[in-house]
Amino acid sequence: TSSPIIGRFNKDEEINLVAVKVFGTAIRGFAERGGWVSIIASGGKTLFERQGDHDCEAMAGRYRAGPKAVPVFAEAEARGSGESQVHVSEKEFSVSKVKVGRDMGEEGAVFGQVPGGWALLYSPTRGLLAELIVEGYNEIPRKPIKGQTGHQMMLVSDMILLWDKGFRQVLEEYAEDQDLLSQDFGTAFKRLTELGCPWSNDFIKAGV
Repeated sequence: TSSPIIGRFNKDEEINLVAVKVFGTAIRGFAERGGWVSIIASGGKTLFERQGDHDCEAMAGRYRAGPKAVPVFAEAEARGSGESQVHVSEKEFSVSKVKVGRDMGEEGAVFGQVPGGWALLYSPTRGLLAELIVEGYNEIPRKPIKGQTGHQMMLVSDMILLWDKGFRQVLEEYAEDQDLLSQDFGTAFKRLTELGCPWSNDFIKAGV
């Protein structure tokens, strides 16, 4: 949660994850279009449900190469040292078919068919080499959302929420679960606005 937020997925949207890792008490997946998404939040709430294996057909399309060169192999497998003398020459390129194979002997690599062979799109060893371009999400390379990564001034009282372990745990739960934040905020704000009113729960409990 300390990394910048680059986007949010819509409700009921299906995505392909090329990697899954545990971060503290949260489980996150790396999307084919770039960026980590919380599958299970730090508080234990399930945010995404598994629908099956990779939908390779949905992963075909336009790709944007990252800062590293995208190697091209004769087969959907990088053998030996995994090095290739051929690379994708364009920053953006089309992939007609996607296969899951191996890179340097490790399973879980994702290859895309391009003219002349198979481009390595993702590798457990090398990371994401090219991201799938999705309409409405990253036609233009995404940048961190303003206001989430230090563009706003933070008071010491704000920073305490990050520095204190107890506060930070709650902060991370809210950062990953907008519904939980809205529900708890609504309950607290209602209690605040009714403070001292005869019908409030606090008034009744006090026996006034």
